[in-house]
Amino acid sequence: MSHWRGVASATASAALVFLLGCTGVFPVEPGGAVALEASQGIFVVHISSEVEIASMDFGFGGSVKGLPAGDHIALFVVRSGSYRWRQLELVEARGVRFRIPYEDEWKFRVEPGHINYAGMIILERNGWLSLSSRHVDRTAVAITDLNERFPELVARYPVAYSGPGRNVFPEHYRAALSQRRADGGAAAGADAGDVPR
Repeated sequence: MSHWRGVASATASAALVFLLGCTGVFPVEPGGAVALEASQGIFVVHISSEVEIASMDFGFGGSVKGLPAGDHIALFVVRSGSYRWRQLELVEARGVRFRIPYEDEWKFRVEPGHINYAGMIILERNGWLSLSSRHVDRTAVAITDLNERFPELVARYPVAYSGPGRNVFPEHYRAALSQRRADGGAAAGADAGDVPR
């Protein structure tokens, strides 16, 4: 578990507004059309937060913004590459930056032509200018949610785990789903939303 402390920074806030216009990070809405360029992937932001997040910066000019409090998954088209979560700003404390420690836990990569899942970030209030955080693997939960809300994307792009460490669940999931379809499961109503048992 990490503890993040807020640091007031008016200049950082002004710089972020400029970076957001230049990032090439685009939100994906359920049912929306997505045509990835060769250098792009879809990044899954999976967060459980007690606080509303104004923005989260993952470096190289990339940011996501407007993440509500609660448990949710949001998808963004992002340029492929290696990233790490760097800092965040809360809606209730504009101008205060929470710098994220430089630890492997907060690194991830985006593979082109894939839906990239890097795990779930859990944020809990730990005082006025302090947050507790942890990173957990909820791949099965995320795939279930993606299949319900973005079935056309899951059918078109493979889901890959791209967070710290190795996770073979997406590979086993795809193999089991392919085997199920080959065995006639598709004719019996199996689709990408079914989690093979």
